[in-house]
Amino acid sequence: MDDYRKNLMAALIKAQMAVSGVEKNARNDFAGYDYVSADGMVRQLRQSLLSAGLAFFRSGWRLDGAKVISEYMLIHPDSGEHKVIISEMPVFEAKGRPLDKAVLGALTTSLSYVLR
Repeated sequence: MDDYRKNLMAALIKAQMAVSGVEKNARNDFAGYDYVSADGMVRQLRQSLLSAGLAFFRSGWRLDGAKVISEYMLIHPDSGEHKVIISEMPVFEAKGRPLDKAVLGALTTSLSYVLR
């Protein structure tokens, strides 16, 4: 491997090694199964990134038709190395779930899946 983002990649490997799995912390009583909530995913994985010396955040987002396009930044502050990550997530409006709630749900789901 060349020197391109070597500090960022080494820190990301350290963060990944610190997580052997993500604990299921919520339950869908209707369908009868346990799952990892988005909040649980964010809390558990963001902590491993911070412990490895990495910063991660959404730097912007936009609505494009029926999908949310999010831009995230993964940064190794000590070296200044960084990576931009783009994610697209569909927005599902439904009865009882107007557009604003559907967009917020897509933003949350996008964050959870990018961290995963």
